Amino acid sequence: MKKEIIIILFLMPIIIYGQKNFDQSTQIGYSWINLGDEGFTAGTAEYISFDFSPSGEPFIAYRDSANLYKASVMKFDGTNWVYVGAPGFTPGVAMYISLAFDPANEEPCVAFNDFANAGKATVKEFDGINWVNIGNEGFSDGYAVFTCLEFDPVDMKPYVAYIDLDHEQKPAVKKFDGINWINIGNTGFSAGMTESLNLAFSQTNEPYVAFVDYAYSYKVTVMKYNGIEWVNIGIPGFSPSPAMEVSLAFDPTDGKPCVVYANRVDNSRKLSMMKFNGTTWQFKGNENFSGGLSLSPSLAFSPCDGSPYIAFSEVSVNNNNKSTVMRYDGNTWGYVGISGFSSGESFWNKLAFSSSGQPYVAFEDYGYEKKATVMYFDAPVDIIKEKLLKCSVYPNPSETFLTIDLIQTPGSKTTIEIIDVNGNMVFNTTIQINNAVIDLRDYPSGVYFLRITNYDLVSHYRFCKI
Repeated sequence: MKKEIIIILFLMPIIIYGQKNFDQSTQIGYSWINLGDEGFTAGTAEYISFDFSPSGEPFIAYRDSANLYKASVMKFDGTNWVYVGAPGFTPGVAMYISLAFDPANEEPCVAFNDFANAGKATVKEFDGINWVNIGNEGFSDGYAVFTCLEFDPVDMKPYVAYIDLDHEQKPAVKKFDGINWINIGNTGFSAGMTESLNLAFSQTNEPYVAFVDYAYSYKVTVMKYNGIEWVNIGIPGFSPSPAMEVSLAFDPTDGKPCVVYANRVDNSRKLSMMKFNGTTWQFKGNENFSGGLSLSPSLAFSPCDGSPYIAFSEVSVNNNNKSTVMRYDGNTWGYVGISGFSSGESFWNKLAFSSSGQPYVAFEDYGYEKKATVMYFDAPVDIIKEKLLKCSVYPNPSETFLTIDLIQTPGSKTTIEIIDVNGNMVFNTTIQINNAVIDLRDYPSGVYFLRITNYDLVSHYRFCKI
């Protein structure tokens, strides 16, 4: 295999993190801060979806009571929250709103349950001026709930997962092929009825879904599409206890799927997190680790150290259903800042990280007439930001050469490694320059992982050789 190093420069990282942990002892003097005004939406905000654009701007999508309960999208422009296109742009009332960004043009897209089309799924994309349909409106077979929108990282096509009430409340996944929405596997592929559906792509570009599985006593099941059919990851209904709400994400340090769920037993609704180790699902930390009843959990991984964070509304002795964030440090779960930091009760918590590693939470704020509020924890700006190893890697996918640009790094030794999907290291070199080009022409087509190390800083990327 040819392993040439050449020269120079730019893609979007899958994950960049420093190896230093952000432990609670560093949190003194830091707090949860409002991004813009509290309760900034014109009306109540339900079915909230929140994320950062590829250029780093925070966006929020929600059902807007000030606009006939249609969907609206806003972004923070550095000073204020402003509408993206017209407010209330959906044809009718919208529910189960899911926001994602088209990697081809970096524009926001939303999937939703469309009351103007018999409650079927519709997806719209902002074209810079207006919100336009992606394919037909109301493309799902039946009434769609828990709609989830994600883009395939390689072919950049949108996928929508939903629970189809006209198919015995079972899940379905469709992909837009550029002309039509087509089925990915069978419609209604679960064993029984489901709720709380999630969709996410693995680091090897396979779509996964997680859901509460009625056929297995309301326990959690995770499935993936293997290119032919939907198959179980581990045993179906793997959670020891029945669940009420599920959040799915992938651990960026090893690509393994993880779920957080609220315990359904006796309505305790305490949170647990489980991770698939390749054979079985195992707990991360203690089962039922949250302090009290927990609502609307949202799982995300830090881009600084790869540790899992969960945002949720906590009902406990100290917190009356207020927003709270917890982090797993490798041994235990602990609060990030104070627990219950929202001004009042909250719901529809959505957690996302900025590129600098700050956790942000968007939620429906009962302290401000159920309008939307977004808050962030300010500690990572000073603690984590300078730990990042800044890199650019391009093009992706690549047929011939992969370029690596090390931005603002010390002029010291940098190790570059390429690992295949089976975990085998297929390339390893050390350089003392800030730019390198790797010859991929002799590599088999497929997905690879790139690890770049400099001092105690590490960057992880995923790329596709075509």
